[in-house]
Amino acid sequence: MRSCIAILTSTSAALAPRPASSKRCAKREQAEGEGQAELDWDAEARFELDEPAIEETLSAALALSEATPPAGEPSAEVASEQPYAQAHDWEDSRYAGIFPILMVLISQWHWLSGVMRLFGNGWKLFMVFALMGVCNIRSIEQLKHVRRDEAGRILGIGTLACLETLWGWFHEVAKHGRAAVLVAAFSDDQLQRGLVGTDVWFTDGHLLPYTGMHKVHASYHTQRRMPTPGQTNLVTCDARGRVVCFEIQEGKGDLRGRILALGEYAREQGLGVMPLQVFDREGDGLEFFSTLVATDTPFVTWEKNADAARLRGLEEERFTETLTLNGTEYRLLEEEKACLYPPKPVPPEADAESAPAHRFKLRRVVIWNLRTGHRTSVVCWDGDLALTTVAITTAMLSRWGASENTFKHLQEQHPYHYHPGFGVSESEKQDIANPAIKAIDARRLALKTQLNRLYKQQTKCKPGIKKDGTLRANSKHRRIAAEIAAAEAELARLKDERDQLPERVDVGTLSDYRSFQAIDNEGKNLFDVVTSSVWNARCQLIDWLEPVYAKDSDRVDLLYAILNCHGWIRSDGRWVVVRLEPLQQPARRAAQEQLCRKLTGLGARIPGGKWLRIEVGDAPL
Repeated sequence: MRSCIAILTSTSAALAPRPASSKRCAKREQAEGEGQAELDWDAEARFELDEPAIEETLSAALALSEATPPAGEPSAEVASEQPYAQAHDWEDSRYAGIFPILMVLISQWHWLSGVMRLFGNGWKLFMVFALMGVCNIRSIEQLKHVRRDEAGRILGIGTLACLETLWGWFHEVAKHGRAAVLVAAFSDDQLQRGLVGTDVWFTDGHLLPYTGMHKVHASYHTQRRMPTPGQTNLVTCDARGRVVCFEIQEGKGDLRGRILALGEYAREQGLGVMPLQVFDREGDGLEFFSTLVATDTPFVTWEKNADAARLRGLEEERFTETLTLNGTEYRLLEEEKACLYPPKPVPPEADAESAPAHRFKLRRVVIWNLRTGHRTSVVCWDGDLALTTVAITTAMLSRWGASENTFKHLQEQHPYHYHPGFGVSESEKQDIANPAIKAIDARRLALKTQLNRLYKQQTKCKPGIKKDGTLRANSKHRRIAAEIAAAEAELARLKDERDQLPERVDVGTLSDYRSFQAIDNEGKNLFDVVTSSVWNARCQLIDWLEPVYAKDSDRVDLLYAILNCHGWIRSDGRWVVVRLEPLQQPARRAAQEQLCRKLTGLGARIPGGKWLRIEVGDAPL
């Protein structure tokens, strides 16, 4: 915890008030443009109560952490270039709308100071990544279509560099090898600041396809229903759709192992109430459920092998609970499911006693969709949470109900699949399913098909009998019986041969197989930290728009309208001021102005010392 705060928490001096400037300067700044009225910058101290509680409580720990970093923590980089260092008068920028996102990241996430601490002047690359995330620019190569001067001014880097220089920035940052540290610090800091929820955590795997020439493990393409070369990004979100943490794994990934790791992670973070882990059918399994119960990890998931005929036969009057979610009405029935997990047998050479069988009970909730008539069931173990039947169902349907809204929307509006800087290395996972077993199974399947055909022929063929009553030696019935006996003997031999073979083998022991390569995710993790930050900041802005804009169905479109606004930027020795063009509709403009006042009131300040301000008004030029 101490290292995470040292990395991503700015010090109390970042929010300390500056000496009062003259009133004439304030009046001159107010007279420079019409629109939203200027705030009294002399009263800056009223914005200081946003974060100092953490500083007051942990001042001693922060001082010790900054003075002597823990062993193994990377040393801080020195940033010789400061953001928004150039002073200039009003300049127009068609990318001014991304400034609200930057203000949220700088003020709430303390994102810029953390990046500068880890990567020094590499902060410029992360600002470019933020531009790509907000404006849905799907690759670094597509930045050649961006207006370099206008984009550079709003990002605080002067002029956006050419592609060759951008790739130089990327390789300079990637060579530090600190992506894992950044991802861990980003996740820890969000939890410590309360920027993400801890009541419900949804975890799911998302395909990151690979189309290169190297041999990599295959993931699974759900839409195409087939294995696809690539990786799986196991992403965990809270109830509001904000990204809590993520991990990229080879091939199909290990969802069950990730869920167990998340439970341990929640305990390490000191969460008093454990989050409810929600996942799909891939995590079903009695052994896995037993482990979750034994480790006090609450969970809810679909019941994979539910008896559909039994669910359809349940009486209607037993469905006593009702739920309406996303315009669909459900009826609910809760039952108790007793489970018994037998321990794994201990080999005789181990000389140890086997563990006793684990008996536990799960809560089964049968969900009846009144619109479609379909019935399904979920199983839950809530520990000490004491969840209601409606709460369990809501948790399950909020992520896997009508659609996976969070990630479908994220992939459409943000470059979620982009992987900058592909690289490969020898994978540690070189085992595959034994190809000899695959060949034997194919032979056994053919023999079973042949046997079924012979059985049918035998039932239709009568035994050949001589005049003296003895069976004919060359009759068709006897020939079929001989073929059946030979096929059954061969089938038994193949079964014994299969049982002697290992299920998986290393490809290094095979002559006609190439070894698997692992994709280097250093650049991907760096980019995904920015994408996750931008996504979470977007969710925060939508929450702030809720009390000032009543149209729920139009609130997301309003935010994207604000993020696409053109505007103007001015920078001097103390302030960075961005003015957005006003939206046309009165209700939208009122919400836009209120959001800008909210953002200005956060008291965002960059590490160089300048304060950030955003307003709405007419063109100052």
